[in-house]
Amino acid sequence: MAPIKFAPIFFELNFMKKPHLIFFVVAIIMNALLYFYPAELFQVELVDELIKDTTLKQLFSKEIAINFSNLTIKGWFMLGICTLGIPVIIAWRSTLTKYGRKTGEEKKSIYDKLK
Repeated sequence: MAPIKFAPIFFELNFMKKPHLIFFVVAIIMNALLYFYPAELFQVELVDELIKDTTLKQLFSKEIAINFSNLTIKGWFMLGICTLGIPVIIAWRSTLTKYGRKTGEEKKSIYDKLK
């Protein structure tokens, strides 16, 4: 009888060694969280210079007169940080365990030790 492995599937598929896959997965998760959770993070400018915080779901909806052209500079920065910035930083961080910081020589990742 073969021993049972309890490691999650992404440890065995070398998922953590591919930063572009990590970026896409984290970006999808972040965008889904921001779409379904009603966090009002993005500033929009409405009529008569009224500034309101809105959610990502309201930016995509057709019912309200809020769209991406009404975003303020702070709204664009928050949109960029939440949808692209955080996934890029997490994907970049996944590559730091593969190589030494100063010498560039390859060393074992923590994910290799779990196999």
